[in-house]
Amino acid sequence: MVEPDSPDFNPEAATFIGECDVVRYVMEPMRFKKIIYKVRKYVQDEKIYKGSAPATPLLNSQYTSSFIAGLTELRYLHCMPLENAVEYFRAHGFDLDKGTAQKLISKVKVHLENLYRALGPAVVEDNYICGDETYQKVRLQAATPSGRKIKKGYIRVFVGMTTGLVYFFYDDGSRSAEVFEQHIRGFNGAFQCDCYP
Repeated sequence: MVEPDSPDFNPEAATFIGECDVVRYVMEPMRFKKIIYKVRKYVQDEKIYKGSAPATPLLNSQYTSSFIAGLTELRYLHCMPLENAVEYFRAHGFDLDKGTAQKLISKVKVHLENLYRALGPAVVEDNYICGDETYQKVRLQAATPSGRKIKKGYIRVFVGMTTGLVYFFYDDGSRSAEVFEQHIRGFNGAFQCDCYP
């Protein structure tokens, strides 16, 4: 609640007539927390009992799911090279070793690959799929004869309209209808290309 701050205002003499909402947007930079759990140990009847700290998604790791998700978001959603992601963390107060970041990303990549492999068949099991493609600048391993290291390629998407699942796929940037046909093989429902409802 924001009250009037005029020196002439007397809340005891005033009659409340209403309020209005005033919006302000605030950006809080990325924050890191180091939480230390004092895990207590006991012995009872010659047996040792020990408290349990919260589990982490990766075995033998000190990094929580939110930390790993933040690093993964920078690397994959924002296409940030790992060196830049590490520097971004450092600029916001956390000195992350590049080797540690690489290990975290490589372990997450395995889980993402498994999820990705399961998504394609799951979307094709839907009875109503929408599909489309859009172009994306693609970095090449080797430069073209003209010296360019970037090309225009196409990325495809299927959306299971019943399940809500979304599946992106890429086949060397091709826009060919055969790319769709390969991924939709065995599908028996309705397929709509473009013009999502």
